[in-house]
Amino acid sequence: MGGESVDNSTEKMDEDVSVENCAECGESFGGEMVCGHTDGRKTNVKDLDMDTLVMCAGRIQLRDLANMAAVCHQFRAAAYADIVWEAQCRMQWPPQKASWGGTFQFCGGRDAFVGRYHASRQFRYSDPVDWPYHLSNSPITHILLENKSIAVSQGSNILVLNIGGPSEQPEVVRMLRDHNARITCMRLFPQELVTSAFRNGVMGPDNSVLVTSSSDHTIRLWGNGRPRTFRGHNVGVNTLADRLVGGGRGSSAVLASGGEDGRIRLWSLSSTGGNRGKSPLVATFHAHSESVKELIVVGRNDSLLASTSKASSSKIRVWDTHANTTQGACVGSVSGPEGVPVKLLSDGGTCFVAGATKAVAVDLRTMSNVAIVAVDEWGICSFARSSTGFVFGTGSYDGTAKMWDMRMCTDDQPEPWVTLGDHDGPVHCLHIDRYKVVSGGQCDRLVRVWDANTGDEISVLDTIELDRDSFRCGVTAMAVQGSRLVTGTCGDVSGVLRYRDFSNCTNPLEAPGVVTEPRSEGTSKFWEADFEPGVK
Repeated sequence: MGGESVDNSTEKMDEDVSVENCAECGESFGGEMVCGHTDGRKTNVKDLDMDTLVMCAGRIQLRDLANMAAVCHQFRAAAYADIVWEAQCRMQWPPQKASWGGTFQFCGGRDAFVGRYHASRQFRYSDPVDWPYHLSNSPITHILLENKSIAVSQGSNILVLNIGGPSEQPEVVRMLRDHNARITCMRLFPQELVTSAFRNGVMGPDNSVLVTSSSDHTIRLWGNGRPRTFRGHNVGVNTLADRLVGGGRGSSAVLASGGEDGRIRLWSLSSTGGNRGKSPLVATFHAHSESVKELIVVGRNDSLLASTSKASSSKIRVWDTHANTTQGACVGSVSGPEGVPVKLLSDGGTCFVAGATKAVAVDLRTMSNVAIVAVDEWGICSFARSSTGFVFGTGSYDGTAKMWDMRMCTDDQPEPWVTLGDHDGPVHCLHIDRYKVVSGGQCDRLVRVWDANTGDEISVLDTIELDRDSFRCGVTAMAVQGSRLVTGTCGDVSGVLRYRDFSNCTNPLEAPGVVTEPRSEGTSKFWEADFEPGVK
């Protein structure tokens, strides 16, 4: 027994000791026993040659590749190797789609990937996947686009579509008809924050649950069976908060809604599962004297709500959802810009609200206006914020979209850094991201795409397929995600849903001032599908 114990201990010690071989003499050493050639230094990742690092870089995901490039100069050189990005191109775009035209085929591996990625995000192609779908002849009011799912509202009905892949057309999977009046708001919430009673929701592939409010005084959470219905508003429900209140560890998620009577109601999403006798209504705040217009979760603390009403001189009120009484729930208020609020946005401890002709920034810690973000004497009808955080956009009644940089707002009369024009009527739909600006209006059937960095017009997209001069229609709803665009129409040709996907396009638009070199028929790039060894 003693001998076996000694043998086992010896084997464990051998496992714990790191054994290495000297690169010069081949002598093995471990622990404190080192040869003269090693100087006590053990091999680490910096001792790997460039070919090995490049091989490792070619096997990791795109986000990890970007993190690798930020470590040091050696890792950056390996991460920027052409062969690594050529492999990324093959993974992102199949070989049959990799014969690029235009400018991008003459760049290196990384430049080609970044160039095509940016071009797809900016809709710089003439051959997207294009799928028009004709619904009933009534305006489309809301569109949600998330990963592989699209949800569309039209009157009191909801249409849900699934998208199989980047080059596949959407497929209608379900029509939801339980509401009895016009749908006023649609939200998607993460499935893990909602009780098990709502798992496997209708937005299935994206692990999201669809929640809707309506003028029929109800809120519905849609699952595979009949929807869960929240009843407690005595009037129509105008809006739902953009995020769930709470939902962290040890706390249940709460849904906030605003009604036409100016009251905010909180609904527990964990009390609607097995205990059907318990009301999900948690609290009611007497928020405003007029109908609630905007409702958002603010700050890094998910227990705070900000709200505005439809009054022409509405105040921005902040609510603590953990308060026990309606009187103690309001923790602060501040006057917003003149006019009915157009949109309410938040970033950390700051709120941004757009009124009739002005948009301001409000510091929630001091409850005071700290900056004027935009001023438009023609009137603001839409308001959006870029993911970069500093750039804002306003849609105007003069048919233009104006871009504002908050870092340049130093006085009471800020100037837009660029004006994007040429719409027939007010710009009601506006989207901004780091690549592009997309604008549309209810009096113009055309959607215009602009470069977010320069303000140059990239393309003009039609929302219907009929003769341009025969009908008057416009864009009532729009959703943009990455390289995809979904639009809905109103007017003479109402109810047209059009889906475009620019992910796997092959024919780039010619950029103004760029001369495209003709491709030599006798030249073949080694990352292209038609490459043959020995052919130059």
